[in-house]
Amino acid sequence: RGTVESKAEVYESPANEFATPRFTVELWARRTGGSGAYGSPATFRYASGDPLAQQGWMFYANPANIWQFWIGHDADTWETIDGPPVINGEWIQLVGTYDGTAMAFYANGTLIERRETAYVPPDPTLAYTLRIGGGATEDANGNFFFIGDVDEVAVYGEALTPAQVAAHYAAAFSPNVAPVIDVQPRSTEVLLGGSVTLSVGVVSGSPPSYQWKKDGADLPGETAASLTIANADAGATGAYAVEITNAAGSATSDTATVGVVGPEATYLATILRDGPVAYWRLDETSGTVAEDYVGNHDGVYMNGVVLGEPGAIANDDNGAAAFVQANQTFVEVPWAADVNSPEFTFECWAKLTGGTSYRSPMTSRGDGPQEGFIFYATPANVWEFWNGTGAGWSAMGGGAIQSGVWYHLAGTYDGATKRFFVNGQQVGSAQVGFVPNDLDVLRIGAGATESPTGNYFFEGAVDEAAIYDIALSPARILTHYLAGRPAAPEIGIALDGGEVVLTWNGAATLQEAASVTGPWSDVAGATSPHRVTPASGPVFWRLSTP
Repeated sequence: RGTVESKAEVYESPANEFATPRFTVELWARRTGGSGAYGSPATFRYASGDPLAQQGWMFYANPANIWQFWIGHDADTWETIDGPPVINGEWIQLVGTYDGTAMAFYANGTLIERRETAYVPPDPTLAYTLRIGGGATEDANGNFFFIGDVDEVAVYGEALTPAQVAAHYAAAFSPNVAPVIDVQPRSTEVLLGGSVTLSVGVVSGSPPSYQWKKDGADLPGETAASLTIANADAGATGAYAVEITNAAGSATSDTATVGVVGPEATYLATILRDGPVAYWRLDETSGTVAEDYVGNHDGVYMNGVVLGEPGAIANDDNGAAAFVQANQTFVEVPWAADVNSPEFTFECWAKLTGGTSYRSPMTSRGDGPQEGFIFYATPANVWEFWNGTGAGWSAMGGGAIQSGVWYHLAGTYDGATKRFFVNGQQVGSAQVGFVPNDLDVLRIGAGATESPTGNYFFEGAVDEAAIYDIALSPARILTHYLAGRPAAPEIGIALDGGEVVLTWNGAATLQEAASVTGPWSDVAGATSPHRVTPASGPVFWRLSTP
């Protein structure tokens, strides 16, 4: 049992016994205290030098009360996988592996994530210890002490398979016990025509069987530990559960609801469907009022914002607002509680056209302590989503910016996890703390909202800014992006006098490949209709839009 600054030291003998290029470490842990701080049930690491080199592995219960598995790859950052929440007083099996290519993290026999990355073990000639109940093994005194119990610690020189990990977990339970569900299927939303997988984690001392149900009725043939719904349509909407049976009895999972969503007829209808608490279309052509389309959060155009610019949304003649960094132009919106909620989504379309510093298309923040949320175009011309934790800023990158191109940006926080989306695709997620802005204004086209004059002025245009008091699902974020894009072009194919005739509508580039999986190349000079004399071997065509 660990208490403050208690630990067990395991010395390597021979010196390289733990410092293998492939490994598995497993243990059982039960935290009983130490919430709000890092606590390590086991660590074998090195973190020192100039430049900083971080090597080895560790398990943590982190300050956000999340189990984590970390490995080092001789760089100044650690590779980290987040696991389930820490529940004080409850035992959990933790397993971390590295197979020479990828790290993997398991909790209670279930794979959480496998991620390809490099790994470098500590230098075996330095004889660092493996520490149970504490971390920072490069320090003789240690740090990150674990408050609680640790049991059944094992280290292997190879990566165990998922089946082996599951078998180790199941071995802790009697075969005469009915199955216990430790990972419930989770409710989700899926894009119309997309696919989604529901899964369940089970503890069973004997092999279990599965039967998935929809709205209470058995789904024929769906007898695996996971259920995949492909090409989802409206009929896929419903309540799903799974019944698990073994020799000793059965258990039924919680119900997981699946919703199928798609863009509405217009961009405006798509946004309104999801219930924003504030929505600035920025489509005014004159005046100084930036109208909130849904609420009472009208903003003020400051310092000569350019109105009536062409907007981001396809097939929509509403304009956008353009901002000039040199003139310090922006929209200012008074503080309000419902646009600074503990859980949120904020989004906008942004087109960068210049500038070299940090430039913010949208900010609601305080600084001292750090609060709220920010979008930035960085000096390196990369999109970033920042949030205040009350003790600093958490930044997340979102890819390079091409000047003069519209991007849809969305950031969400669900009370535990932040997610960043660019053009409908999730580009990052992390479990972090968040403190809402509790005082200062919101700005569109500038940042530093705690400053009366502002800073980090944007150079370019912003359109369709909105805030929600919930974290929208990834599927709904994607529908917002798709609703703003042109309709997908359609391609037709026919035979005419021994030639293949390809026709399509809209502005699109014809591409061809010898395989459906590519590689694809543009067909030079192709316009609709495009005639092709068939050649030997298969040819595939598709359309690409900007």
